[in-house]
Amino acid sequence: MIIIVVLALGLVFIGMTLTIIAHWPGYTAIGNNPLKIVGPVLLSVGGVVFIGCIVEVVRKSQADKENFQRQMQERERMMSFIHKTQSQASLGRSVQYAPVPQNPPPIQTGPL
Repeated sequence: MIIIVVLALGLVFIGMTLTIIAHWPGYTAIGNNPLKIVGPVLLSVGGVVFIGCIVEVVRKSQADKENFQRQMQERERMMSFIHKTQSQASLGRSVQYAPVPQNPPPIQTGPL
């Protein structure tokens, strides 16, 4: 894609140069001047190709953005499902803890 954009800009530059040379004051050509036709044609072809490349880049960017949004929505649904499943699993069983005594018995450190 970058190569096509560079070539299109080259066509625009060459077409503009040929058009300027063909209409330069003091440039005398006997008969028909082919530069007056070739210059604007190259300029317009390069411009159309360049605009087409810009449109393609924008279209591709929009498609990538939509694809990314779709992936994020899918990930969010999956995480929501996992969270919901874990919440239901933890509600189904009760956890019983043994009471902690207020004053634990002293630890004996001598021979038994």
